[in-house]
Amino acid sequence: MYTRHIFKVRVTKISWVSKLSDNEFPMTVLEILRILYFSEGPKTSIELAKFLKNRGIDVDPRTVRYHLFHLEERGFIKRLGRKGAKLTERGVNEIRRLLIYERIGIPSIEIEKLITDSDYDINKNKGKIMVNAIMVPKDKYDAVVPLLLDISKTNVITSPLLAILDEKDSIWHFEVKEGYVGILGISSRTYDIIFQKSGICLQSTATGLYHLENNIPKGFVEIISHLGTTISPGELLIRGGYTSVHKVASTGSGYVTAAIKTFSSFRYDDTLRILEKLKKNNISGVAEHSSIIPENKRVNVMDKNKGYLVVYGGANYFAPIVETGISKKLEIARDLYEIQKMKEPEKVLK
Repeated sequence: MYTRHIFKVRVTKISWVSKLSDNEFPMTVLEILRILYFSEGPKTSIELAKFLKNRGIDVDPRTVRYHLFHLEERGFIKRLGRKGAKLTERGVNEIRRLLIYERIGIPSIEIEKLITDSDYDINKNKGKIMVNAIMVPKDKYDAVVPLLLDISKTNVITSPLLAILDEKDSIWHFEVKEGYVGILGISSRTYDIIFQKSGICLQSTATGLYHLENNIPKGFVEIISHLGTTISPGELLIRGGYTSVHKVASTGSGYVTAAIKTFSSFRYDDTLRILEKLKKNNISGVAEHSSIIPENKRVNVMDKNKGYLVVYGGANYFAPIVETGISKKLEIARDLYEIQKMKEPEKVLK
């Protein structure tokens, strides 16, 4: 027999707002920011106090309100009356900075959250899937439409399906600013969700710059490992000006992003069945696949027992918008969105 001891941390109010710099936060405040960051909507002081208690921090709602008052003073949150409080853009940027070491690598804590929260059913083709997002100025929207229609006819994207968000609409921490239109497209990280729910461990190991010539895949010319980075490698390649997806759409030759995903070799037949189902659901974009990673492509001894997929990046859909200088407000694997609300581009681009 043994006695179970439960330890609680009792936190008292402290006047931190006038004493601490932006680089320092009491533990309670840091956890409040963390909870709000991973929440889909506003949270009340009572809800926050419950979340904090579950994390071993015993405070009452009045203490939470005290901290929220000072966080709002510094522009990190916005209080919405009885609805609760939510992070501002400054607050999102601040907590992402504070969590920088927890966000290294893929899957990061954000990606893990999205994979866990997804309820996509491959058999019914319903539920929430992972999406990329881009904001474009309303006065440049007409120039965006033909770019998206052209790229939707290629096979270098995950899916042609799109959704449109109007100004002030939001998903998680992506809020469309006044004077802008938000566009959502399916992320290639959706493969990870679907395979995991099908009992197959699919690992995204790297993303790179992939060469096509006359619509024939030629292979990678550059690769960025997913280990040791907090920014999507695909986002880096597109924003950095390495891609030429617009040229690929018009000539069949150029550079696009693609991801390498590995799985156990003995699940290859299951993998093919999943890919066939996804194709029927308007999700495709596979450049290469094999039950065995070729010896010249192995990076460690464990790769000899693995199969692999090379899938085109979902963000290739929006790359021409960045390449032509219309907008650089691209965010990859931004949130989840119901696939049944997404439509063929001809039906949503008006």
